[in-house]
Amino acid sequence: MKTFEASHLIMSRHLNHHSTLFVGQALSWFVEAGFMTASSTLDIPSEDMVCFAMNGMQFVKAADTGALITYRGRVVGLGTSSITVYIEGTTNKRANEHISGFVTYIFVDENLEKTAHGKVLDETDDPEELELREVAKSFGRRKK
Repeated sequence: MKTFEASHLIMSRHLNHHSTLFVGQALSWFVEAGFMTASSTLDIPSEDMVCFAMNGMQFVKAADTGALITYRGRVVGLGTSSITVYIEGTTNKRANEHISGFVTYIFVDENLEKTAHGKVLDETDDPEELELREVAKSFGRRKK
């Protein structure tokens, strides 16, 4: 799958009491990047999708004011009515990972009931993408 990128400048209003990026702001941008990735990659109207779950979230490094944080997302899982996106956020200041994880969205009809999306994953032989797809599959195997 192709990747999608969204960047944000970290400003003083985005900081926590340690003067680093507030986790709530980081998660807001994270979910937004996943949403844009899912919608643009599969050409899906945004009103047909809602956030369902976040999995495997890791905050690896703090991000400082003035840094540009770029979130890169790619679709790694498709269920009958769900789509899972893997997202990594890196900053230009430290040139390494800040945040990573998976977000799953579900497709809904006008009554907000789950509905099938009719999309399929493309074929890949990229080892990293295959591994991410296997991880994404495990999220759908939860016991009720």
